[in-house]
Amino acid sequence: MAAGVVIAGIGLLGIEAQAGILIKRPLQPTGVDADARGHTIVVINHNGGRGRLMVRGANLAPASTFSIVLGGIRIGRLVTGVRGNGHARFSTRPGRREQTLGTDPRGKHLEIADDQGEDVLDDDIPDDSVQPDEKACCLPDDGGEECEDRTADDCQAEGGKVADVSSCMPNPCATAPGGDEEVGCCIVRNDEVECEQTTIGECAAESGTKVDSCNPNPCAPSSPGVVRCCLPDDQGGGGSGSGRGGSGSGSGSGETETENEMECEQLTADHCMALHGTSMDAGSCDPNPCPASP
Repeated sequence: MAAGVVIAGIGLLGIEAQAGILIKRPLQPTGVDADARGHTIVVINHNGGRGRLMVRGANLAPASTFSIVLGGIRIGRLVTGVRGNGHARFSTRPGRREQTLGTDPRGKHLEIADDQGEDVLDDDIPDDSVQPDEKACCLPDDGGEECEDRTADDCQAEGGKVADVSSCMPNPCATAPGGDEEVGCCIVRNDEVECEQTTIGECAAESGTKVDSCNPNPCAPSSPGVVRCCLPDDQGGGGSGSGRGGSGSGSGSGETETENEMECEQLTADHCMALHGTSMDAGSCDPNPCPASP
């Protein structure tokens, strides 16, 4: 199934995979549904101004709607068929059957959450393809300005202006075609997600996530009753497939582990207690708010 998912995903995402950055990642079950499986595929072209994200799920609850949460912000949905399989496609320039990708996925935590707001599958999308010395660069173009990833020296040498953000998603070049268009922007402030109507350039300056509209508010990732739950990260990120729905022998046993990080999951308070976790208030798990375990 994994090979089929990857091949189908690359075909759906198009030829950008041949000319840009391609990241393929399996999603890990959190234990809410131990049989769930999934993959993510990220494609970003060389200049950094256009990206696509595909999320696939299998063995999920059939005929259900799941939220796709990226970096603590709900960016869209995934709908499953009668067999529990489904996929969601996102693009910085969405076409038919694509949802808006308003932020760079690299370095962010991605979750598939059920209708109760609980994480069913998740993964950290790596940022090792991001060059630390590159910034978003607004370069002169026939239609205004275009955004490309450049070092500050290269940007200035090409007659561009260096933007004070590290990515071209969303586009920080406010004079680019459509750059002054008013859009919704999800912004994280004090662990809370706010949606504001602003321009694409202003959204990028706030390190926000571009969305189509703030009415209704699409940003909040959690459902009522869902909290941040801190759990010992002693199960290898769910890679064994046993998840947290198994025996739970690693939680609260007092055994000495080589790893002492606590993992944050979006769960109901009762589910968190059943897994011997520590409940926090509602909010985002990105960045991880859980302290290191003793």
